[in-house]
Amino acid sequence: MLRGVAHGELTGDMTGKTVEELWLVRLGGPGKNLIAGNAEFTGTVMDADGVMHEGTLQLLAIGEQDPGLPTPSDFPWEGRWFIRGGTGDLAGARGHGTGEGPSFVLTYEGEIHLPH
Repeated sequence: MLRGVAHGELTGDMTGKTVEELWLVRLGGPGKNLIAGNAEFTGTVMDADGVMHEGTLQLLAIGEQDPGLPTPSDFPWEGRWFIRGGTGDLAGARGHGTGEGPSFVLTYEGEIHLPH
């Protein structure tokens, strides 16, 4: 098992930066890499009316890469993310979604419900 920290940037309806503490496990038999991490997103989220809301979100992310190679590769990652909590305008937000892409450049989709 490998442990590390990843820094990322999101653009789109969620715009901001992420810091993720993650764990990666390589399953040699089935040839997969599994990843799990806790991420903190700091930035803005646009609601359905186009209004921006600022704060932080605590996210849980899980995913896999098949085939999982011992070194980073262009084989696609795919996974899911879930909101665990939030602060500021994002306190009480709920949501989940998916992420996929080559190497570590991922495209995220999902739903975020902001409290009124």
